[in-house]
Amino acid sequence: MMIAADCNMIKGQCALAYAMDQEEVVYPSREHWGQAQYLATINYFTFIGEGMAQVMHLAQTFVECKSVVSSSDGPGEAFEFTGWRIKSACDLSIGNGKLEFSLQSCRVNQKYGAALRQTDKGEMFLRESKSDLISECLPTWEMVHTYFWTLNSLNRSIIKAGELDADEFWPYAEAIGDSRSPAKV
Repeated sequence: MMIAADCNMIKGQCALAYAMDQEEVVYPSREHWGQAQYLATINYFTFIGEGMAQVMHLAQTFVECKSVVSSSDGPGEAFEFTGWRIKSACDLSIGNGKLEFSLQSCRVNQKYGAALRQTDKGEMFLRESKSDLISECLPTWEMVHTYFWTLNSLNRSIIKAGELDADEFWPYAEAIGDSRSPAKV
């Protein structure tokens, strides 16, 4: 789940959440690089040109996509992507509003290629969930396109982009990239 974002007048996307089904990568990625990852069950199936994907968190499906493959593309051109992340660590004292170190925005420069890409036509559904408030907090205006792809990561660098206001961030510290229930947004 990504939204358009810019920092210091550089456009990119900020991930609200990366649903991952591999516990061994979730916690180190979140702590080390500030990735908004959390454990989820991800189901994806294709059969004779039709596709279905689901993301379940705490036993509730909160994202579902049903589609028909309209084209299968080859590897295609490599493309570059700017992502924004928030790196934070709450203080050990568990005090409200206290952070272990200064809150940072991080710029992630990535270059990708696609081993396989399928462009789909279909519908995406954001379902109600007590622990994932995506459908409540992010209205869906229009689905432009969906695609499923197998990516090749060609290059990645992560740099600090600057400090953020910890007081403004604190109310959302438990909801961004975390699995606490119910989420607080």
